[in-house]
Amino acid sequence: MATLSLGKTYKQKVLLLLVGSLLFAILAWYLSFSKTYIEYKKMRQATAQIQASGQLNQEIQQLEKQLAAFKKDSLAQSFSQERLYELVTDWCQKNNLAIEAMPQAEIVEQEGYRIFTNELRLKGAFIQLVELMYALERTYKIGQLVYGHFSLVKNRETKRIELIANLHLKNIESISKK
Repeated sequence: MATLSLGKTYKQKVLLLLVGSLLFAILAWYLSFSKTYIEYKKMRQATAQIQASGQLNQEIQQLEKQLAAFKKDSLAQSFSQERLYELVTDWCQKNNLAIEAMPQAEIVEQEGYRIFTNELRLKGAFIQLVELMYALERTYKIGQLVYGHFSLVKNRETKRIELIANLHLKNIESISKK
């Protein structure tokens, strides 16, 4: 190297250094940096796809919620004693409540409408009973809760005080509907 640089001027040395640096940069790009840049592009595309799939999952969850709401609304439109019995028994099993009485609905026909009055007599904890009342009227939309009365009754067999709830649900439908 000493023999090369002896006859060269500073201008030639700088030019040679620049050409060598340029060749080194091109060589480094093709051997190393280009591969890293390609992998970086692939990672950005994969990240974009993951974000898109995350948005799709959110859309799926939102559509499932809408479907569940539509199902609830469609079930709420058609009342039946069997459906009421099914909902109440499922709720009571899940929340440790007991059905004391659930007689057949009283049906009154008046001015082109049929009015169903369902009486429920349930035993259990206050919170679960109130949650059932809310679920019947608001969540399941099974009818309008027109009467709710709580009373404490002493069970003579177990000698314990129990909470009893008397509930009345009303449903009104047009006679011409059936």
